[in-house]
Amino acid sequence: MLDVTGGVTFYQQAEGEEAKLSKIPSTAKTLVSMLRFIGGFNIIDDWLRFNQFYKIDQLSADTVRRWYDKKATIFYGLMAALAAGINEAFVTDDATTINNACSQILNDLTAAGYPVDENSEFVITCNPKLRQRVYKALAASYTIANTNNNQILYNIRAVVSTTKIANTSYYVSLPGGKNQRGEWEDLNVRPPQRNELVLGAAHVWTGAYNGIIGESKQHRRCSLA
Repeated sequence: MLDVTGGVTFYQQAEGEEAKLSKIPSTAKTLVSMLRFIGGFNIIDDWLRFNQFYKIDQLSADTVRRWYDKKATIFYGLMAALAAGINEAFVTDDATTINNACSQILNDLTAAGYPVDENSEFVITCNPKLRQRVYKALAASYTIANTNNNQILYNIRAVVSTTKIANTSYYVSLPGGKNQRGEWEDLNVRPPQRNELVLGAAHVWTGAYNGIIGESKQHRRCSLA
């Protein structure tokens, strides 16, 4: 991942003046290595002989679920591991806290030279236990504002709930940018290998991916009280 600063510069053109072309500078690089994951199971000959195909279906479905569960653990773990510098204090209510988090993200990224604006689309990530609380705060955005009803003033594109995040806080994030996921190889199953030791065939599943949070300023961890 390139840490690019600078790039194209826009300026007012004098009549007839040629465009001044900018050069993308060579800057620091962050190496994100490929992580390969592998697993599998044996399909026993007797399962096929006695038409026990449901066992194969169950194993295959469980393999896919565990693949994505492992990926979620790794990616959400990156967010949970962010330092306390992204913590957002609770102020008045959740709507005010979310507004503060969004504005802080925009101000921090603007100061760091990223092209963002108030129409940016944010994502809220929370534990399922906090889902109702977050949606209650979002519901205020669809009613008439009054002195007892604060509203979220920014675009919340989605609310994602996951058990990979603790229920002691929730996250407001601006996705994309220097938060990236790399997919080197999608989950796939290799050709089965005969295994006489179990009187069956070994089916190996594998894939390769990794992710990075290259800019922690894209996230705020919001307190509940």
